[in-house]
Amino acid sequence: MKKSNIDKGKIGVLFDGQGGQHMAMGQDFFNNCPNISYFYETLANKLKISTEELFNMGEEKVNETYYAQPLIFTFESVVSSCLKEDLSKSGTEVEFYSYGFSLGLYSSLIMDESNDFNELIDVVIHRGQYMEEACKKCEQTMAATFTSEVPIVEYVCSLFSKEELAIANFNSPKQIVIGGKKVAVEKAIKLFECLGIKSSLLNVQGAFHTPLMNTAFDSFQRYLRSRTNKLNIPSDKVIIDEAIKDYMGEINDLLSEQIRKRTNLNMAVHEMLEKGVRTFVEIGPSRPISRFVEQISPSSRILSINDLASFNSCIKYLTENITEK
Repeated sequence: MKKSNIDKGKIGVLFDGQGGQHMAMGQDFFNNCPNISYFYETLANKLKISTEELFNMGEEKVNETYYAQPLIFTFESVVSSCLKEDLSKSGTEVEFYSYGFSLGLYSSLIMDESNDFNELIDVVIHRGQYMEEACKKCEQTMAATFTSEVPIVEYVCSLFSKEELAIANFNSPKQIVIGGKKVAVEKAIKLFECLGIKSSLLNVQGAFHTPLMNTAFDSFQRYLRSRTNKLNIPSDKVIIDEAIKDYMGEINDLLSEQIRKRTNLNMAVHEMLEKGVRTFVEIGPSRPISRFVEQISPSSRILSINDLASFNSCIKYLTENITEK
């Protein structure tokens, strides 16, 4: 069967951040793919629990940042490794670009093969620990605003700057996320309503990628600088958020600054489109990114992998439709 000319073998892989985690996430891979057991055995060893406990720790524990981040990172690392391996075995040559939303950056570093899982899992566990500690310092939250009016959102945030209210995420042309102290976010929502802009609180207990993460930044930066083994700068196949591109020369600063700097999925997808990507694969426990890509590039093909069944469907589609080089 002749293969169609789908984006000339270029695939944009998008890794989810924290938020869609759930109990037993990745267990189907662990039970059916013996070659990936290393990832989960390494994670269990780092957390000082058994592999059985990894998939049975309860929803409350899974939702704790300390556990959620390494669990999601491990799942995404497993899926991306299997994706590359299966496409290679099928003879399908692919040029990968990747972008990681928040925590997903670390999964991009694995896919890029610029850093080792055994090294990064330690880093991710510490990242989750410091971010969870920062979340407990005051009552904080985030909210999605359904608008493209950046100046208006920035102005509203400036009114509550003392409560550390700030833009955290540019997700799509139709959504901007803000974060800060809970009282400020709630006041901002009322103000947006008066301005005719819809908004809604997110089910989170932290204001990630805002100044309220400054203490996490300080602790994480000290930890990274104390490490004996230095991490590597990723290749240009990894799309980096605009707010942290100035730190590309120093990996420790890049990773620590990312905790408190805003993300820009919208710009990252456009950067991939400029590179010729027209097929996107979202990897993560849920599908938060796909709907944003649909808004950014309605004509692109968007696949998602959140379990073994969707992985198999994705592999089938790619092997049948990606043009060989």
